[in-house]
Amino acid sequence: MVRMDKLQATDRKFIKAHKLSDIKWKDSSDRTVHIRLYGKAAIKAKCREYLNGRITQEFENGDFDFSFSAPEHETFWYGVILSFGNKARIIEPPEIKERILKTCKEIQMEYESGGQ
Repeated sequence: MVRMDKLQATDRKFIKAHKLSDIKWKDSSDRTVHIRLYGKAAIKAKCREYLNGRITQEFENGDFDFSFSAPEHETFWYGVILSFGNKARIIEPPEIKERILKTCKEIQMEYESGGQ
């Protein structure tokens, strides 16, 4: 709703129900990855809200393990994880962990080179 402008209330009712299992990924050729991350307590609510997964373990200090599935090359979940900075760490799969490391190194190089 935050992206919608000029909304107006109407008397029309929306009656079609959708099951999540019936919804297909936009690019069905993109494989689904199953991701497990370790998160600091400060990002717990954001993980639940934005990554649509589940907490698999909680620790005494409030930190947690979190699992979710997503299309491998979809950008939203990837950007969310990057936005967590050092408050999240990918546990598995290793290829996603490597992808995060590569992206972070590329960002660091951009800032160090003073790129325009």
